[in-house]
Amino acid sequence: MANVNIKKNKQNNNKSNRSLLIASVAIVLIFVMCLSLVIVTETGVNDRSLKVMTSEHYTVNGAMLKYFFHTQYNTFYSRYGSIASYIGLDTSKPLNQQKCSWSDRENGTWYDYFMDAATAELKRCLLYCEGAVKAGIKLDDEDSKTIDETLTTLKEAAKENKYSYDAYIAALFGTGVKEKDVRSSLELVQLASKYSEKLIKDFKDATTEDDVNEYYNGHITDFMYADYISFEWTAKLTEVKEADYEDKNKYNEDKAAAEIKYNELKDKYKGYAAELEKLANDKEAFEKKLREIIYTETEKEERESNFQKKLDEYKSAHKDASEEEAKAKVEEEIKETVDKKVDEVMENALHKKSAYTISTDLGKWIFGTKMQNTHKHDENKTDDSKKDDDKKDDETPTDPAKAGSVKTITTDEKTEKESNTFKVTVAYLVSEAARSEAETRKVGHILIKTTASSSASDEEKKKASEEIKKKIDAIYDEYKKGPQTREAFEELAKKYTEDSNVFYEGVVEGDMVDGFNDWLFCLNDYKDQTRTVGETALVETKYGWHLVYFDGIGKAEWYEDAFNGSVSHKVDDWEKQAEKDFAVNINEKKIAKVSV
Repeated sequence: MANVNIKKNKQNNNKSNRSLLIASVAIVLIFVMCLSLVIVTETGVNDRSLKVMTSEHYTVNGAMLKYFFHTQYNTFYSRYGSIASYIGLDTSKPLNQQKCSWSDRENGTWYDYFMDAATAELKRCLLYCEGAVKAGIKLDDEDSKTIDETLTTLKEAAKENKYSYDAYIAALFGTGVKEKDVRSSLELVQLASKYSEKLIKDFKDATTEDDVNEYYNGHITDFMYADYISFEWTAKLTEVKEADYEDKNKYNEDKAAAEIKYNELKDKYKGYAAELEKLANDKEAFEKKLREIIYTETEKEERESNFQKKLDEYKSAHKDASEEEAKAKVEEEIKETVDKKVDEVMENALHKKSAYTISTDLGKWIFGTKMQNTHKHDENKTDDSKKDDDKKDDETPTDPAKAGSVKTITTDEKTEKESNTFKVTVAYLVSEAARSEAETRKVGHILIKTTASSSASDEEKKKASEEIKKKIDAIYDEYKKGPQTREAFEELAKKYTEDSNVFYEGVVEGDMVDGFNDWLFCLNDYKDQTRTVGETALVETKYGWHLVYFDGIGKAEWYEDAFNGSVSHKVDDWEKQAEKDFAVNINEKKIAKVSV
């Protein structure tokens, strides 16, 4: 089943778990109701006769490539379909007639993007399959059963949507693709995933504390976070154009007035910064003063914009109200509005667990430029991270700021002159740059998803909840009748769960969806509880009902991240070596002939 993102996204790039090589074929079932969205020009003639990719023990034909191509498309659309038009993907036009900014090719099209992705994934798949052969790993009866179940699901979906089986497969994966092509592709995927799982397990088992520390020290800035409070004031010089004036004296007067107002704003904002700078090492006083300043500005703006309007509206709706009563009511409303706005601004001013960066002046102050990674640039580094590393060579290294420090950053003269804008940023460093020592937890779950849409009524959601609650109750009863072990839970999950993940490791507070997170970390409704290994419970979230299993407490977040990073690098190294050990031949000319 497709992953329903039980685990929330994290800022830390190291946190992303390495997948089992290729996404589950079940993702294509998302497109049952939108098959017409796959816009390509194809005939399917002779695709099966085209040998587009080969390795020592495996051959991929054009029909199999089409399966991978369309799976890439479907997976992409499941993630970005709602914003397709914003990223330049027009589902009503052929993919090879639309330029794609995401493509690595110069003037590449969306066809190029998906074909390159499919080709890369196939190549990687063959490398793992060859690795499996070398290791003596083969598909067994259980693997064949998994593939058969997937194909059965496709058959059922075809019937449900009034397609013939062949037509349904062609609609999903391209004209000319048959069940045997899907099966051959799934066999490659299953074997590659099987070996990938073994490889990752072996690397995990072999990873030592020294390996973890070595990875951490080599990628230290990837683990640095800081908490800070910051606010920015902006003064904009009103543009006064001489061409808009017939009277030159009037033009000069208005221009001078605009400059006076601009300079007054600059002085006022610099004055705010000076007041706040005096409050270093006193977070409570800093927050109080910042709130007072923001409140004053917000109240003034609200009064100028809305007081008279609100007063007129109230007096119109309450004919018998006196002037004093009307003003008092509007004052009360203005205060509530301002309080709400200021609360929101103050909440946004607190930046918790901000990741390392020195691409801004604020980042340089918080993290310093002395700290640096010792590893060579690698494929997992983002462009921004590489730029950050490169910048360290162009300046005198600085130490990270200390907790309680206050920093004012203003627009430089050149930028101000070019933009006629002056900005003042004041920041208070709550906690200095450090790795996360947060406790991690391990948890498993079996999910039965809600059948109600997000737009359903409360009554519809309640009914859906009651229906799936019966299902999860039955699963829980089945678990209780068995040995109630981790292995038993995992076997039960294979039968019933509607999420692609069963067990999660390295989970920190806030990672999981609300409700799930509360149970795991004993918050809110569970605040007086503790957790013991093997403990189970039923928890409802916006995704549905979960049977949860507490799997224990892990090491600190930084350690878990470094452990996973070390394993990931070992896998990367294996893949690089595999490219040398197992020759995968890609026939670009024949790929170009495949009718997708």
